[in-house]
Amino acid sequence: MCVDMLKSKGTESASLIGSVDGNELVRSQLKMHGDDGSTARHVIHYAYPAAADHISKSTQIDERLRTLGFKVKRAGSKGGVFFENYQSINCTEFDELTSDLRELFVQNGWKYEGWECALMAKPSASME
Repeated sequence: MCVDMLKSKGTESASLIGSVDGNELVRSQLKMHGDDGSTARHVIHYAYPAAADHISKSTQIDERLRTLGFKVKRAGSKGGVFFENYQSINCTEFDELTSDLRELFVQNGWKYEGWECALMAKPSASME
């Protein structure tokens, strides 16, 4: 099972993507399924150029993401990128990372579209 980032196209939801409050909304979905977010897991992030003329910055962005430890792949459309790593999503470092990513993309005329991860529920006592 995969829990997606904020999907709403509304301005309010879009402004939450990558923020501590936005991350908390996703983490609350995980908690409803028994996942506290502390276990390191596969996390995928997404970003796209805000306008076609910003695609030219893709090489520079890819290089920066790789220095941050991400595996980077080109998205199939709109000149975007998705990038992935393994980490806990329930820590201050993760919130700082998503905030830094938002800023990186804004500075380059791109839009951070958020993240998703696999559900890592702990087995219940009845299953052990």
